[in-house]
Amino acid sequence: MIRLLAVVLVALGAAAAPAEAQTSLESRMKQAVGKAAVSLIFKNADAARADCNAGKALLTANTQKYLAAYTEACFAVVATKRPGPGNEKLSCPHYLRAIDIWRVSPPPVDDEDAAIARASLLKSWRTYAARHCGTPDPTARTDMGPIARVPPGSRLETQEGISYLVPDGWTVERFYEDSGSALLTDASRVYSIDIRRSGLKDKEDYANAETLRAGLVLEWKHYEWLKSSGDHVMKARAKLPAGYLEMYVTARQLKAGVDKDVSLKLIRGVADSVKIVGKRCIGNCGPGRIVSN
Repeated sequence: MIRLLAVVLVALGAAAAPAEAQTSLESRMKQAVGKAAVSLIFKNADAARADCNAGKALLTANTQKYLAAYTEACFAVVATKRPGPGNEKLSCPHYLRAIDIWRVSPPPVDDEDAAIARASLLKSWRTYAARHCGTPDPTARTDMGPIARVPPGSRLETQEGISYLVPDGWTVERFYEDSGSALLTDASRVYSIDIRRSGLKDKEDYANAETLRAGLVLEWKHYEWLKSSGDHVMKARAKLPAGYLEMYVTARQLKAGVDKDVSLKLIRGVADSVKIVGKRCIGNCGPGRIVSN
């Protein structure tokens, strides 16, 4: 039951996306899931099912089809009355239907933060399905498609709707199928940089800011990741018209963590070359593609 409620909490987190980016009906569907979760906390499964049915009653023939996935997710939460070995599988039909609904009728990409919240919610369903329902793990995809070697001066165009120059000598280690973001690695596989298009909700403070040649404002900080080991990482972001380009540089097998100058060169090169080429995908994103500069 705790695992089921954890998935619900993701749904409640998704409800925190800007109100203007969501229909009032979508908000009410999420409220029904939240009410069901609260009912289960108080061990009232009948009330939880009633909450799910109340959400289902909001759907009509004219309702956007993607909203039906919230009802399936709600019934998935109440499918098990008590914890126990194998009981988690009772939720599988509902989560699998929710996933399929968004595969056939994906939600709109009408707002950066709302799209990220929906992608995160889909990831939680797929992660549950991989753990309990025998489906492939959504975080384990390593299919690079035709990308085996990146020619110098090439750009990576991801399904987040952005493209940027791949640093010379680097390659694409993996794509994240739920969001379309990418993890790039240098030839020695020591340095890695996670690059993604994020929304505007991040209010984190950055220690440093500078304006790049392309006019983007780059914010960054070089900080201790693990106090026990003293490892350092570099985190940065550059403001895009509808969100941020977010970059996270880490190092493997380096006791001192990432070098500040090396990391700055990386993030400046990527941020100075970024272009918006379309809208982001939501789930089933798959690999990006290498294009000439």
